[in-house]
Amino acid sequence: MNPPNVEANSPTSLLVSSFLVRANEGRTLRAFGHAIVVLLDGKQTGGKFTAFLNMTPPGGGPGPHYHEREDEWFYIIEGRVSFLLNGTWTDLFPGDCVYSPRGSVHGFKNNTDQPIRVFINIAPAEFENFFAEAACEWAQPEPDMNRLRTLDEKYELHGVDATYGTDKI
Repeated sequence: MNPPNVEANSPTSLLVSSFLVRANEGRTLRAFGHAIVVLLDGKQTGGKFTAFLNMTPPGGGPGPHYHEREDEWFYIIEGRVSFLLNGTWTDLFPGDCVYSPRGSVHGFKNNTDQPIRVFINIAPAEFENFFAEAACEWAQPEPDMNRLRTLDEKYELHGVDATYGTDKI
């Protein structure tokens, strides 16, 4: 019996080593009232995914929307999160996890008086650039809402009304 051909079985990824991000080493972006700590971005994952921690103040959260290009999964770390899941707002608690494939309408809201923390992965990567560009706009004394709508279009993000009507954009 011949040994396996190592070259034929080698990984297809260009990433050949693990990558560590220690506490407080992520890049913090501030947009839409959220603090978004990018832990792993597309450069670090070879474009496979982005991982970030989203901290949302009371009353905050993205309304119903869908992505044309990205799948997302959410892991609740802290607080009670109202999540739009299959057309129904559902309360999620620490330890709960939700997967939202591209094209599925979803959103979440902090309906409590305490901040919430949600660990979010998005695949493929590059959506972190949406947050980076939005953070630049939110850093302005008066954010340009037309510019933010342009970002929605650029990143194929579509806001919908609560009854799944047409795009709000």
